[in-house]
Amino acid sequence: MFGSIGEQIINSGGMVLDTPEGLEKIVIRYDELKRLNSYSIDNGYNRNLEVSEIDKHLYKKIEEKHPDMGNITVDEIERTAFVLEPIMIHQHKQGKPCKDHYRCWVHIPAHRGLGPFLDIPKELYLSADNLGDPEKV
Repeated sequence: MFGSIGEQIINSGGMVLDTPEGLEKIVIRYDELKRLNSYSIDNGYNRNLEVSEIDKHLYKKIEEKHPDMGNITVDEIERTAFVLEPIMIHQHKQGKPCKDHYRCWVHIPAHRGLGPFLDIPKELYLSADNLGDPEKV
């Protein structure tokens, strides 16, 4: 379902994106994604997420799939799992060379096409609260 190490992804511009060898995709909850995103923004990385847009998307998709649920709670949104897939090692931020970091593709549930990207340091990626196998979450 989520592919294998080294899998090739073709973005909308036709560019091939490869998961760097030896790296696993990770599965994280929404609060962890927001924590990583805050770090990315606070440290001036180029690619980060617009959390309010993700919120709107998730609320809409849950309401479409489960119209009988009534009001969607924040807790239901917080339990959402996301797959983070490193697609490249990047070495610039704000147009200037910097320490290596990962550019990650964020797989957003029920989002078609290539999702948004998030730049985070390798150390932060490797220490993220990984839920494990995406097939079992």
